[in-house]
Amino acid sequence: MVKFKYRARDKEGRLHTGVVDAERQEAAADQLRGMGYLPVLIEEQADSPSRGVDVLSLFKRVKPQDLILFSRQLSTLISSGVPFIKSMTIIEKQMNSSPYFQQIIGDIRRDVESGTAFSVALEKHPKIFSRLYAGMIRAAETAGILDSILNRLALLAEHEMETRSRIKAAVRYPLIVIGALCAAFAFLVSFVIPRFASLYAQSKTALPLPTRILIGINHVVQNYWFLIIPGIAFTAWILMWYLRTPGGRWRWDGIKLKLPVFGPLFQKTALSRFARVFSAMQKSGLSMLLTLDIVAETVENVVLARGVEE
Repeated sequence: MVKFKYRARDKEGRLHTGVVDAERQEAAADQLRGMGYLPVLIEEQADSPSRGVDVLSLFKRVKPQDLILFSRQLSTLISSGVPFIKSMTIIEKQMNSSPYFQQIIGDIRRDVESGTAFSVALEKHPKIFSRLYAGMIRAAETAGILDSILNRLALLAEHEMETRSRIKAAVRYPLIVIGALCAAFAFLVSFVIPRFASLYAQSKTALPLPTRILIGINHVVQNYWFLIIPGIAFTAWILMWYLRTPGGRWRWDGIKLKLPVFGPLFQKTALSRFARVFSAMQKSGLSMLLTLDIVAETVENVVLARGVEE
């Protein structure tokens, strides 16, 4: 599909501009006439020269708070009787805190103006709007309850954000303790052991095994650090690559569920998310099979997702 910029007039002679997706220029003109517009100008939209090399766009994210605000405001405006396009325009102008999200909202508004369904426009931005979000919006469009579903999505996002903050608070202390132990061990090996290694060497007495191990670690770190650092980086890269593979993700998610302290926490969090999302989607009118298919992706654990799919 190609994007075409257009200028067209409606039956009352008012000028409209926007972008439509079509295979060719004639199809774009037919699409505009089907919308009740008389095309004045249709031309292919030129891609931005920096679009293909915009590395910074890979790191741009939309905060959960901004997505919640977007859902709340759109729900309020629609329930108040404000037309959809005007509601999107108002929210776009007010989203000054996130220029990136403001641009995305503008793209969605233009897609809807060109005749694209709201849910389809959302699916073009999967990094921001999940399959759950787009699926519930699609059901809302069919049932005519868009304001209610948007409000429900905001509640889901708020609950999800609260759950994540509780998980972070629960694991913060163990992570601090582990980090302190690692820092103390590194300090011991780097600064304390070297001071006593020479004394131990002069005494010429048999040292305990733990002491000999620490001295050996210090020797390796002092003399082969230029190999250790690249080795750690390479191992971390290999591990991250493996965890992105289906087999690696399966094994890692299985290990997470069996961890002594964190395993039950991960499991309860996933099951809570499953129940909450399943209830919301069923109330939205989606079919059971589609609900289970989407909910399986929201538990964020492939082992539990396989159980849902079965």
